[in-house]
Amino acid sequence: MLQQIVFNVTLYRILFKIDQDLNEITRTQRCPYCGGPLHRGYYIRKPRGGPDTLPSDFSIRMGLCCGHCRRRTLPPSSLFLGRKQHWGAIVLVVTMFRQKRTEGYTISRLMEMFCVSYPTLVRWRRYFQQEYAASSRWKECRSRVGLRVRSDDLPGALVEYFVHVKADEQEGLVACLCFLACGRVSPKVQAC
Repeated sequence: MLQQIVFNVTLYRILFKIDQDLNEITRTQRCPYCGGPLHRGYYIRKPRGGPDTLPSDFSIRMGLCCGHCRRRTLPPSSLFLGRKQHWGAIVLVVTMFRQKRTEGYTISRLMEMFCVSYPTLVRWRRYFQQEYAASSRWKECRSRVGLRVRSDDLPGALVEYFVHVKADEQEGLVACLCFLACGRVSPKVQAC
C-alpha cells in the first residue's frame, strides 16, 4: 500500500501545504544570523522518483533570505529530506522496503520502480543507520516516539510507528515526514 501512496498526487499536495505553513512560521521570525527581516527566496528543485503528474509548484523549495545580511535560511521541509535528489517520501519508503526486505521488493525491483541506483540505496540506508541515528536531532527527538523505535532499525521502525499511531498509512507517512522535518510528532501546522 505504501508503494501506491508515494505515487499518489494527494500525498504531495498535503506535504506541499505543510511546507507552506512551515515556511510562513519561519518567515515571521527574524534572521538567525543578524536579526533582520526574512523575505521569500524560493528556488526550483528537480526531485526524482515521484508521480509524473505532479504540478511543477510542488518542486519549489521554499527558502527565506535576510533583508539585511542576505544570508539564506531554510525552513523545515516535509517534501524534501535535506539535499537528497529524491522526494522525502520516496527516500523513506524505498529505504524501509530495502531494510525490512519486504516480500516482492528486491533490490532490482526497487531500482526499477523508483529510478534509484544501487549506490543510492546503500547511501540512504547508511544515512539513517549511521548519520541520522547518531545525530543530536535524533537524540533530542527520540523520546517523542515509542521505545520500540530503535536507532538501529531506522527508518523502518519510525514509519511503522507512525502508521500504527495514525491507523492509516498515508497519515502515518505524512506524520513521519513531519517528524523528520520538525522534530515533533504533531507540528503546529494546519495540515497535520
